[in-house]
Amino acid sequence: CSGGSVLYQANAIGIIGGASIDSTLNFLQRLTQWRSEAGKDCPPFLLCSDTQLREELLVYERNSSPSLYTQATSSHFDHTPIVENLSRKREYLERGGSRCLVMPCHLLHLWHEDISNGCSVPILHMGECVAKELKEAKLKPLETG
Repeated sequence: CSGGSVLYQANAIGIIGGASIDSTLNFLQRLTQWRSEAGKDCPPFLLCSDTQLREELLVYERNSSPSLYTQATSSHFDHTPIVENLSRKREYLERGGSRCLVMPCHLLHLWHEDISNGCSVPILHMGECVAKELKEAKLKPLETG
């Protein structure tokens, strides 16, 4: 996904894959099921996923997750390669005709704001979408105590 756009698919959903192909495949399965249940064809989509990003995310997780013996060091971790990688994928999907972008991997949303800068199409934020759905369903947060 790093070169020029070979394919152009107008009005497509752009999908940036993440650390695991599982979340991406799960998203695609739900997307196709949802559309087929409604009696419609699956909307066009472009998928951009690579092993380099997966490796960068695994390094990030190892450096930011505390264990029994170490403290989290995410503040010392250079996020620049991850943000640059995600930004290249975003640009590739925009050039390919995507009209919105999604990131099924929850970890990628840590850099949502960074990669959204300069984007010509909306990048859906998983947390904001869930919060909106909960609000529309009139679900209230649980109170503890």
